[in-house]
Amino acid sequence: MTDTSFAIADLQSRWYTLNDLDRAQAIKAIYRSGMSLRNLASRLNCSPSLLTHLLQAAQAPIEDQVLARQGALSTRALVRRAKATGTRRTALHREAIALERESEAHQHSRAIIRWLDEKGIADADREQVIEKTRLFFSVAEGTWQLPPADKTVHIRRPAQFDRAEMGIFAGFARQLALWVSAGIADIQVRQRALELACEALTGCRGLAP
Repeated sequence: MTDTSFAIADLQSRWYTLNDLDRAQAIKAIYRSGMSLRNLASRLNCSPSLLTHLLQAAQAPIEDQVLARQGALSTRALVRRAKATGTRRTALHREAIALERESEAHQHSRAIIRWLDEKGIADADREQVIEKTRLFFSVAEGTWQLPPADKTVHIRRPAQFDRAEMGIFAGFARQLALWVSAGIADIQVRQRALELACEALTGCRGLAP
């Protein structure tokens, strides 16, 4: 841990002359050097919750901090706005992830259709192949082992599925399942890509994963 004796002594001497945002900046610097807030609070003769409160205020948007320095906003208001901003950022982050997954799923769906082209599967049969592939993933998630595409390993099937039930498309579906599993790690993206590929081909309403 960095020696913070001088920084703490300086903060102690100037504590009552500083505004809350300047206090927060000094606290942040000492905290980042390795001292816990509890220890620092004892040196400053205040509570750890007060230090946490000040650090939260310093996370408010810059424009709000400017207003606070001008006396137009209280430290309590800064904390509320910092929390609201954090919530918005989290929501935006989740939305960005969802959009990224949807875009990735569209790219993979086109790749799936190209795979069907390369395998020479007839247009009339493609819906069934994709539906059976979705069945592989939906019914036995975590039961079937889908190895990398370059390894010859049999997929374990639940006992309730026999060859008759899987039908003539089982072989292609197994190949596609292996190929998709090797190329798409994200389960949600994988499911959505198969759904989009199916919709692009026939608008089918197959088995939802």
